[in-house]
Amino acid sequence: MRVVSQYVSTSFNAGPKAKIDVEKVLKKNFNARIMTNHVNDRNNIMTKIKKALFYLTAMCTKDLVVIQFPFTDSQKVLDLAQNKVVLIHDIEGLRHLKQSKLAQEISMLDSFSGIIAHNSIMKKFLVEQGINANKIYVLELFDYLCEDNVKLRNQKFVPSSLNLIYTGNLDKAPFLRQLNENEIHFIINVYGILSTPLENKRIIYKGSFPPDELPLKLEGDLGLVWDGNLDSSDENAGYKNYTRYNNPHKLSCYIASNLPVIVWKQSAIADFVKKQNIGYVVDDLYQINDLDFSDYQEKKSNVVKLGEKVRNGFFTKKVFKDLLNENLGE
Repeated sequence: MRVVSQYVSTSFNAGPKAKIDVEKVLKKNFNARIMTNHVNDRNNIMTKIKKALFYLTAMCTKDLVVIQFPFTDSQKVLDLAQNKVVLIHDIEGLRHLKQSKLAQEISMLDSFSGIIAHNSIMKKFLVEQGINANKIYVLELFDYLCEDNVKLRNQKFVPSSLNLIYTGNLDKAPFLRQLNENEIHFIINVYGILSTPLENKRIIYKGSFPPDELPLKLEGDLGLVWDGNLDSSDENAGYKNYTRYNNPHKLSCYIASNLPVIVWKQSAIADFVKKQNIGYVVDDLYQINDLDFSDYQEKKSNVVKLGEKVRNGFFTKKVFKDLLNENLGE
């Protein structure tokens, strides 16, 4: 097995974290050979030659080739591999509602003998685009590898002094600036990249940390998964619409941190959260003021068990075992 990835490695950007974790899990459990194209902005002749040699080496094999998607190079590069499967991290055409880009990505995905989608809703979407359901597998949840000594946060939970946690690129979270300070009865501790200070005194900036360290830094009672605007004005556009299909990586970070979660009721992950009984679903962030937290400790117990799995690569191992058992492997 070979794992072929493209990403830019940076210390504080969580972008490559999911791909790197997949590489680690497959190397440890399936003896995979890791082959990463570290993308840069240079476009000179030497860069092009190096990239061509990289893909010739990576793809020209009888081994199973695992592509981490999106994949920015041409279909001709993918066609070099005789036996290939793909693990989807993002579908850019769906995320940005670009129909021409989506058509290109669907065509590319359909060239694989096996496809790993985030969840059953994303699988259904791919089938509606014409891809055979029999070759689509469901990951369920991204793993989040980190030290297995995450604090259990055994401090007493007091709903009247509720502290939420939000992580990510804070400049891409407009709802943080739209919340009315006088109408929320909770604090939000935020972590990530922030270029302009937040004026709401109930939203407290805690800094930016490398993704492997982040689970040990989070302070609060529940992790918040929310995108886009505060209201429903963008529910059929942009990042909020995309959450109807994808598994946000911040969810995995919270679970790895042993934190119950609050998620948008219409998001794809809402069903997983309810099924696993690890959090609460809301239509509106102001509904958090009136949530009944009497079962918080039960949800906390469930997320602690799930957190151990996520920190140790359970979901990646499981889906690849299923895929290989279907004779798509080496």
